[in-house]
Amino acid sequence: GLPPDRASLLAVARAHEQYRIDTLTRFVVGGTLLEIGPSSGVFCVLAQEAGFVVHAIEMDEACTRFLNETIGVRAVQAADPATVLSADPRRYDAICLWHAIEHMPEPWRVLEAARDRIAPGGVILVAAPNPLSVQARWMGARWPHHDLPRQLFGLTIPWLTTWARKAGLRV
Repeated sequence: GLPPDRASLLAVARAHEQYRIDTLTRFVVGGTLLEIGPSSGVFCVLAQEAGFVVHAIEMDEACTRFLNETIGVRAVQAADPATVLSADPRRYDAICLWHAIEHMPEPWRVLEAARDRIAPGGVILVAAPNPLSVQARWMGARWPHHDLPRQLFGLTIPWLTTWARKAGLRV
């Protein structure tokens, strides 16, 4: 469910998700930010509070409406963020994917489109479950971050860093 208003969402964000904005602002402070797969907008509202102009691509219709009407984020509803990004002439200072990339049928297309839309000096921040983590190895099939069938890929840190370097990005 969606929270009743912006203030409720911001309270949850500050209580449980502050580490996300703290991670981002180590690399870039302010500017234009795009979040891909924001759901209700927990990170979006933190980014707004930190001074970012926030845009989003979200596949859920109700979440997209909430982001636009309640949070004040320019959100586009789409299940194919790579196509939306490819058609978008803007450059972003930050493009963030918080546990979204592993749900996309062609994550490399999304990453390529993000690379093409990042402003000079900008960052692409990707967070995803690491199937090579110690926890994943110890817990095996009981690892709580297996979200099948919604997760389509287990993207490892070596895969992501190799992809980024080949794409001309600095890790």
